[in-house]
Amino acid sequence: MMANMTMGVLEAASGVEPVRRTRGKSKQPNWTRPDEVAVIRLDVDVSADPAMRRRLESQFQAVYQLERALKRMAASRCRAYWAASRERETKGTKAVRERLGLSRAGFEKAAYEMVERSGWLRHHVTKAVACHTADYVWEAARRNLFNDATGKRMGVPKPCRWWDFTRIVGRARSHTKARVWESWRLAGTLQGHLDVYGASLSIQQASQLPAGASAFTQPGSLPARPKPDAGWGGQGGWWSYVGPLQVVFTGLPAGDLILPVRLAQGAGAFPRLAHFLADQDAWHKIDLVRVQDRKAPGGWRYQAHLTILGAGWNAESTIERRNQADSSRLAGVDANVSNVAVVSMPASTLKSLDSQPGSL
Repeated sequence: MMANMTMGVLEAASGVEPVRRTRGKSKQPNWTRPDEVAVIRLDVDVSADPAMRRRLESQFQAVYQLERALKRMAASRCRAYWAASRERETKGTKAVRERLGLSRAGFEKAAYEMVERSGWLRHHVTKAVACHTADYVWEAARRNLFNDATGKRMGVPKPCRWWDFTRIVGRARSHTKARVWESWRLAGTLQGHLDVYGASLSIQQASQLPAGASAFTQPGSLPARPKPDAGWGGQGGWWSYVGPLQVVFTGLPAGDLILPVRLAQGAGAFPRLAHFLADQDAWHKIDLVRVQDRKAPGGWRYQAHLTILGAGWNAESTIERRNQADSSRLAGVDANVSNVAVVSMPASTLKSLDSQPGSL
């Protein structure tokens, strides 16, 4: 360490600019998300625990207030950036953005300061949620600062109304480090859900049930299952939980938020559930969504939108029907005010019509 300090002093005394040290190349290839992903909506049941429902409502209020404050800050900073035309010409656009804090790091720092200054926000959100909310607002501000591929820019970010705020954007899990979920996570297994609410069948047996048979019989109100106690060596917690599926949020002073998942138990619905939920390594992230429902407790119905790394699900009958479809014909749809017309014709006929001007 003393040698490094001595070299820095010598370089400064000689007038030579010190070489910036970097971490170098990654030892492992960087993880990239595949092009094909799919999303499944999972209903969460908060009717059995009013206290948990109130905590969930408070979290939506906290994230809404944080996003609202960040969007107002982003709008004022963007307007100040465009107003400083002379400074942009003399010092450059990058220097103006750095002065105003118009960067991803600047927005994340502002979000951290808001959480620390408010005091009450820390009871409902974590620093990871604040960081991801700041990244979400920064993307909206970036579209105002820079042109897109067509040369157009979006307007400044604007706060939405409380009734239009319906989604808490989750932070994706790490696919290079084991046991890293930074916001909402899905705990449990599909087999554990079958063992408690099913007929003691395996996933393969439940997928092969005859038509008209249901794999689940869930009660009207699903109770929340507690977190397993940590055993010897610190093993345990939600990582060792293998019961029914639950959406869990950890890191809050008042304890974990636990939302039981209600799976679709209609006839023929299990193969689709097995496609999305059987492989835990494919789980990517969870966005928590609320939908207005006057019949639900509190007036809102909650869903967990789980993103998986892979293709969506198609029934075997759908795949067979698509394979048997005549690929030599083309179809077109004409939607009018009062009617809809669907036309199918051979591809050769359509090409001949395209070659004749005014034929269509």
